[in-house]
Amino acid sequence: MLSSDEEMILENAMQQFPELLNIIPKMLVATGGTKEFTGEGEVEGPGTGTSDSVPAMLSDGEFVITAKAVKQIGVDKLRKMMKKAEDDYDKDMNIQEEQQMESAPSDVMSAAYGGLLNNPYK
Repeated sequence: MLSSDEEMILENAMQQFPELLNIIPKMLVATGGTKEFTGEGEVEGPGTGTSDSVPAMLSDGEFVITAKAVKQIGVDKLRKMMKKAEDDYDKDMNIQEEQQMESAPSDVMSAAYGGLLNNPYK
């Protein structure tokens, strides 16, 4: 754990050099200080289900649930829920794209597929 002085030093450095946000995690992985986890599913590491011993780098919009909730719901059920949600999302996005393409003017449609676009200023 960092001391309050160390936290302040790091915070000041990151404000002065925002690129450190990308460099520090790479250093941790490179030095073996943390293990890269780019997949999905259950995370294994040191500590207990409540110790917060595994560092996590998350993307905007991702959601994390507690180990207790995972035990209650079950890993298999969570995997199925995630797969269904991602498939539904992809399906909905494809439908939305098709609807946008259908409602676009025909000259825009041809451009979307690599065709010629009529110049409206001629």
